[in-house]
Amino acid sequence: MAKTAASKKKDDKKLGTCRECKLSYDYHETTAYPPHVPFLCKCPHEEWSQFLDHLCVNGKFEAK
Repeated sequence: MAKTAASKKKDDKKLGTCRECKLSYDYHETTAYPPHVPFLCKCPHEEWSQFLDHLCVNGKFEAK
């Protein structure tokens, strides 16, 4: 048990959301209700659009 807890902490990197990353661009797909804020963005390291409020999936997070 102690080994898994230690390895879990070691792998836990401080990654932020796409909204906080300076690599994200082209915010699009706005919400259907006012105030119509975008919820998707593009990332140069991903093939498809990413959700702005999800944690970084590729590990290349750079804070703004």
